[in-house]
Amino acid sequence: MKCPKCGTLNDENAKFCVGCGSSLRPAGANNKVVYCTKCGQENSDTSFYCSKCGSKLPHSDKSSAPIKKSKQPYSKKQRVGNKKQQKSKSYRNLIFLVVAAAFTVFIVVRFTSKSNQSVNSNRPVNLNMPLNPNPIESKSNDPVMEQKVSQVTSSFFCSCGGCKEVPLETCTCQTAAAERKFIRSALGKGQTVNQVILAVNTTYGNMRPKKE
Repeated sequence: MKCPKCGTLNDENAKFCVGCGSSLRPAGANNKVVYCTKCGQENSDTSFYCSKCGSKLPHSDKSSAPIKKSKQPYSKKQRVGNKKQQKSKSYRNLIFLVVAAAFTVFIVVRFTSKSNQSVNSNRPVNLNMPLNPNPIESKSNDPVMEQKVSQVTSSFFCSCGGCKEVPLETCTCQTAAAERKFIRSALGKGQTVNQVILAVNTTYGNMRPKKE
């Protein structure tokens, strides 16, 4: 490429003339020219040193890095808003933890109750064991009444089905206690022993066979 100013031949990719240092770029291009403060040579704005004397160009002292804007401090409203957001977030986390803990306790209790039910359902039932070994039974203070109760109970076995022909007068299960209470109530209403025996046989059954 021939320099239009001094006529010196230059490389095709050269931007400045090696003879006079003039710009070899075509006219009309958006090229900024920087003049050397020492020799006055024209240089490109992308050059840091003069192409003629090698002096440092004035624009090379300026940093090409973009200036970072300093962060402005938050205003009072922004600080209050940030605190409220942090508090609401902590409250949400606390509520989530409480709900998760309650759900875990519910699952554990439910699973434990189901396991206990399954164990109890698989456990064999002892029919010989009375429902309540020590039933609460209120006896009468009248010896005549208790004698009539003994006459009635001596005619029956316990009707619970699990005592296996245990006499009603000596059985300790809840069914036997309920039958004796029924007998005392009927005798207290003025019924005779035979009437009470008939009522017990009709209600509970399991009458003892008479000995011949």
